[in-house]
Amino acid sequence: MDHTHSISEEPSSGLHVEYDNSHEAPATPFEDSTSLIPTSSHDQTTPNLHIIGSHKSLEESLAALSISTATQTPVSMFRALASIFQASQMHEGGIILNQPNGNEIWTVLHRADETENQGERDVPALRSVRGVLDQMLWARSQLLLPATRIMADASRDPSWRLPFGEGGILTFALAAVASNDTSSDLQVQSLRLVGNACADTDENRHRVVSNHCLQMIMTRMEDPRLTTVAVPVVYNICTDYEPAQQQANAGGLNATVIRILESELLNASPALSYACRLLDLGLDTLDPLQSPENSVEVLLKAAIQHGIDVDDCASLVDAAVTHLQVEQFQQHMISYDLFSIPLKLLVRSYFPQANLTGSRLPPISSMSTVMREPEEEAELSRFRKSLISSLSDVTSLANFSFRHASLNTPLIESLIKWLTAALPQLQLCSCIVLGNLAQSDQVCSAMVARLHLHKDLILILRSSSDSQVVHSVLGFLRNLALPQGNKDFMGDAGAVEALTRFLSADSLPQVAHGAAALARQLVNGNLQNTKRLLAPLSADEESPASSKTYLSLLIALFEKTDDITIKTEAARVVAAVLRCVHSSTLVDSSAKDGMLLRLFLLHPNIGTPLGMMVSQSKYPIIRSEGWFAMALMARSTEGAAIISNIISDVKVFTALEEAIRGPSGSSGSSVAPSTSTTELTTPISAEFSEQSRDMRTKDRENAMILVNELLQNRVGLQFSDLHIPFDFLL
Repeated sequence: MDHTHSISEEPSSGLHVEYDNSHEAPATPFEDSTSLIPTSSHDQTTPNLHIIGSHKSLEESLAALSISTATQTPVSMFRALASIFQASQMHEGGIILNQPNGNEIWTVLHRADETENQGERDVPALRSVRGVLDQMLWARSQLLLPATRIMADASRDPSWRLPFGEGGILTFALAAVASNDTSSDLQVQSLRLVGNACADTDENRHRVVSNHCLQMIMTRMEDPRLTTVAVPVVYNICTDYEPAQQQANAGGLNATVIRILESELLNASPALSYACRLLDLGLDTLDPLQSPENSVEVLLKAAIQHGIDVDDCASLVDAAVTHLQVEQFQQHMISYDLFSIPLKLLVRSYFPQANLTGSRLPPISSMSTVMREPEEEAELSRFRKSLISSLSDVTSLANFSFRHASLNTPLIESLIKWLTAALPQLQLCSCIVLGNLAQSDQVCSAMVARLHLHKDLILILRSSSDSQVVHSVLGFLRNLALPQGNKDFMGDAGAVEALTRFLSADSLPQVAHGAAALARQLVNGNLQNTKRLLAPLSADEESPASSKTYLSLLIALFEKTDDITIKTEAARVVAAVLRCVHSSTLVDSSAKDGMLLRLFLLHPNIGTPLGMMVSQSKYPIIRSEGWFAMALMARSTEGAAIISNIISDVKVFTALEEAIRGPSGSSGSSVAPSTSTTELTTPISAEFSEQSRDMRTKDRENAMILVNELLQNRVGLQFSDLHIPFDFLL
């Protein structure tokens, strides 16, 4: 498949291009996957094909060389060149037309004209033409421009491309482009010739690369008079040709394209698409640190422009995202308050007609989305996801939180409104950004007490079927639940009941884990939310669900899933519930007994998660939480019965033995154990665990208390069978 851009004088069939009278190259439409680079706009004709008489002036000769291809039949390139050479010799002088073998150029061109009509390409004749062209270039002939244009037009025909390279015509064109003494018009035609000659022709691409001319052509990309032609020329040289791509990338192609985009020379130009393809070519090897500091701003602003093609927009976003992987560019966005630009791009992706000229984000509630083809919608969704992921990295930086900690900025106001938008990826972006802001008690409290964001988030949990949105909402709510003062507000708004719809083995692992983690934060030290978790699934006593609680769902999830992270989080919820119910500051003695009885009767398998916590060795803090919770359970007869069943498991009993006596082969701890049945040692958090020995000491003390409690509350034959080993441990 032809992926190159042929550089044409005439618009392709079925396409109409209107040229102005400037000297810049006209806009270049896509033609299938091959692009035709046009001539400069002030001359859209090919030269006349007859020999000009000597009685005509130079001006008359030039006029005679211009006839409309719309009304004339195309004829031989060599005959047209013969006309130009004769006119140059007659009116300009200084052109030697004799060949080394004594034949005049006319003989060579006449023979080449005949073979051309037969479909042959006369390379020796092209070498002769090259000699004349060099003379005309040295003499600054006015007729060199139409001669070059003729060959640039001919190079659209694939059959001429390789002969132009072999005959030196390509080398001549490169020299004309490189010269600072040639006019911009001549450089445009020379660039056309180079670009067309290299289209799908690796031999000519090799000539450009091996002569180190690619860098020179890249500099022409930044010339406003040449940009719209030079960009597709570089694309033609680089596409599907690795050596050219390597040389271009080493020469700073990415930075060059970004500077061109910043100049806005390509805005509303078809050449923008080729600039975007060039960004794609260098993306895998891109070193963002070699790019301008404002690269992300430039790329995203280019992507926002009205009417841009979806593929071009995606290329610009991909390049911006690659830069945003480097903290230097992340900090630049924050320092210059540029965060509204990517958010405007997200708006544009849904609402192409949105007015984005102001500094604020436009309200989206009154806008209507546009129906797109499935392929376009898939590409938009992909780059939205990629961009949002990068914004997550930016908003996690402390500088961003500092700038928006007041929650009163226009940016934050817009993001809050996005929470209620019926557009999942806008909701996702809002949750991620606002969730990253929710890092301090002060901000979290303001979000709940003043802005009531938890209510919008809980509504999303109840209604959304988008797993990414749900996962981000769960994470956001988990942050909001950290301050103790927020837990009651969130529980009253129905957070516990809303999250339990995701406590299912059918849920995606990250969603189920997020739901369990949120449940743990809500019940940590909060009696009311603990009661909500222990409430029956149905108020109808005749329903089987009346004997099940929300905690039952979580324990069932623990038993069904194979995901260790979900198992661990579910087990930690159980431990948090036990700690809350046993807390003397939260529950009075009479109420506690009733809650414990209900807890153990309705959840006979509540000890299973705790057994997993103490028998695993990967996370010491989890193991410590498990020993503490098991010791709490063993204080009551019902709890001791459950724990006795758990300890009958060899893994759990082995873990208990190692906790008290040390691992096999160890001489044990030299720290005297506490045998108090009331003074449990609260498990130290990972933040304060300076040494593993300290944690083992805490575990040993809690394990000893557990054994003492079990011996005092032993029940049933199964426990009696373990009586001797327990006495032995003590």
